[in-house]
Amino acid sequence: MNNKMFSVMQKNLKDLWKDKRSYWKRLICAGAAMLAACFTFLFFGPLEMVAFASESLDYSYTDVLPMLAIVAFGVFLIGSALIALIRGKIYNYIVTAIFGTTVCGYLQAALMNKNFGLLNGEAIDWPTNTTTMVINLFVWFAIFAVILFIMYLHKKFWRNMVTFISVILVVMQLAPTIGILAGNYQEKDTLNTDKYFISQKGINEYSANDNIFVFVLDYMDYNYIEQIIEKKPEFFDKLDGFTGYRDAIPNFTRTHPALNVMLTGSNDMPYRVDKDDFFSKSWTHDGRNILKTLSEQDYTVDLYASFSHLFSGDTKVYDYVSNLSTAKGEIIKSTLFEKLINLSAYRYTPIALKPYFWADTNYYNADVFKSTGSAAYTNYQSAYTGIFQNATANREKPSFKFYHFYGSHPPYYMNEAGEMPGGTTTVEEATMGGFNILYKTFDRMKELGIYENATIIITADHGNAGTLVGETLTPMQIGLFYKPSGSSNTPLVWSDAQVSTANIPATIVKAAGADYSEYGIPLDEVVEGKDVKRVFNRCIMNTTDWNDDKVQVYEIVGSGNKRENWILVESFKIKDENKLYG
Repeated sequence: MNNKMFSVMQKNLKDLWKDKRSYWKRLICAGAAMLAACFTFLFFGPLEMVAFASESLDYSYTDVLPMLAIVAFGVFLIGSALIALIRGKIYNYIVTAIFGTTVCGYLQAALMNKNFGLLNGEAIDWPTNTTTMVINLFVWFAIFAVILFIMYLHKKFWRNMVTFISVILVVMQLAPTIGILAGNYQEKDTLNTDKYFISQKGINEYSANDNIFVFVLDYMDYNYIEQIIEKKPEFFDKLDGFTGYRDAIPNFTRTHPALNVMLTGSNDMPYRVDKDDFFSKSWTHDGRNILKTLSEQDYTVDLYASFSHLFSGDTKVYDYVSNLSTAKGEIIKSTLFEKLINLSAYRYTPIALKPYFWADTNYYNADVFKSTGSAAYTNYQSAYTGIFQNATANREKPSFKFYHFYGSHPPYYMNEAGEMPGGTTTVEEATMGGFNILYKTFDRMKELGIYENATIIITADHGNAGTLVGETLTPMQIGLFYKPSGSSNTPLVWSDAQVSTANIPATIVKAAGADYSEYGIPLDEVVEGKDVKRVFNRCIMNTTDWNDDKVQVYEIVGSGNKRENWILVESFKIKDENKLYG
């Protein structure tokens, strides 16, 4: 290497650090870029998403606000001060990277994100979006190229541009921030949900005498049951004393409102009235109140599901549900912040990177609370750790327990043994894993001497929601298994009786020894071989226009396996987004 080349390299290296600007001038520009980045990615983005997803999350924007504000402000102060210590071209490149990422991220969220649907676990076919990903990345590169070009062309203009646009981005996001803090964007039925919280209290405490259990395995389509039987014909033989139904249908296609209706029997209310009115009035609809009925029969009622899946914020049910609490318990801030950053990254990154940050709502709810913990179905994790295998039967009063578990819902993380080994599995493995956990639970009940006299229902809130795409109907059937009290030491019996989730309220009330005539027909009174009229509400979600969702109402008379028996009797559009339950 000759001296001239060495001198040139030495000069270029010095230029990387040489800077006539004072520390304070560098601090102003770096501070503006850091302010916009921290406010967008660490504060406003997560805050807005939590506020708008309040009905799906077990925490509210008020829970995350202080943490986000402190972290964002701290990173802004420390980051700005440290970056201002850097000089020359290295400083320019770092500020450009921060500023460019903020501008691109803001535009990504505002203009370039494609609607991939709700974060409900349903798989996204990312490879089909390759062209969109390439175009999206090209836009990012083009924006960065323009910023770099301006930096090389005119340093002063670049500095003023970074400072001015960064401040503008913050100002533009201040208005919706103020609206969130004022509660203007919060669903009215979730404003008061902090009053009540469903805890895990008593989750593995049973009665020494009479128990009624309902285990809801989300998304458990009957096709999954058939697939398992085809591969392992003996798998369901462990359902001692049960009847399995080959022709069971759900009444609704989504957890909202299916879970509520499974207990209230309010089949004719959902989607026809305001959501808040539905969840408030459903529990006393037509003069029925299953919680009150159970309470009058001296049953302790425990419901283990997300509060918003069952109630509205002002529902007066505290006297009937023993594990309702007015305190959520301590939030594990580090865990929650990690999840919120992942959510922010999913929103602001290019489409090509979104698969790496995609997660379902289960991820954002799990393991957030330290003490009581959420009783939401996403905390099926409690079962993995053996909580049911350590159950006790010390309660003197009869007990009714309703569990909503993750079940067969995608994505699939559980293996056949009911363990979470890391990575993904298959729907068959996840379904078998759920049942194997129940088998261990039933074994523990037998050890405690309560199994024979227990009434047990295993079912789903709905089946495979993937069948709800487009106008063409695919009949939706679900897994449903029923063990009445007194049934034990008998093999699983299969029935072709035409049943649905509408039969569950009457089954529960009958098991409790109360008058069930106003609740409908119990499962064991549906005559096999007799045609029954059943109703199925199919919610078709328009992913490009939430105000264009509609409901198709089908009547099924006869076997649900025959498509010709599914008759469309009504179709109506949900014009008000507030009426969309899920």
